[in-house]
Amino acid sequence: MGRLFWMEQETGTQIIWRKHWWNLLRRSWLSALAVLVSLATLLAYLLSVQSRSTTITLILAGLLVAALGWWLWNWSDWGNDLYILTADGVIDTERKPLGISSKKTVTTFDKVQNVSYDISNPWATLLRYGTVILQTAGAQGRLDFPYVRHPDKVQAEIYRRLSAYREEENRKQREAQLTALPEWFSVYDRMRQP
Repeated sequence: MGRLFWMEQETGTQIIWRKHWWNLLRRSWLSALAVLVSLATLLAYLLSVQSRSTTITLILAGLLVAALGWWLWNWSDWGNDLYILTADGVIDTERKPLGISSKKTVTTFDKVQNVSYDISNPWATLLRYGTVILQTAGAQGRLDFPYVRHPDKVQAEIYRRLSAYREEENRKQREAQLTALPEWFSVYDRMRQP
């Protein structure tokens, strides 16, 4: 669908997901219809009337600009909701256009307890989107990624990174324990001596 309508993007160690294009269509169909109707009305007026009124032309052009602004707002609102998977956790960002409001939730893999997904209806099955659900031990409790494309693949990627994170943490613990062994033995030897 092009660079403007991407739904998954990999950048270095991050994977970023946007909501499925179906969510954009659901949000913006009415504003897109308003753009088409206002454009058709403006063109029909300009092509059919011999003596055009500047006032009517400006009103119709204003309606077209307003409809286009409404559609751009919906597109921007869709594009600003991101689900980001990093090497050590997950970030959920939701922002309104023009910086009106924003919300960012961050959780690390040490807090993730379970990852599941839900494909709630036949339409979602057909279009291959659903909700990925992360259960966490943190204050958030639960993170939902609604309308994500291929939720089964998103879940698998999160589990793959979660497993790699836990293996790395276990490796660091083992190294720390091995590094501490000489110290433990020296303490033991000191305790054994009278």
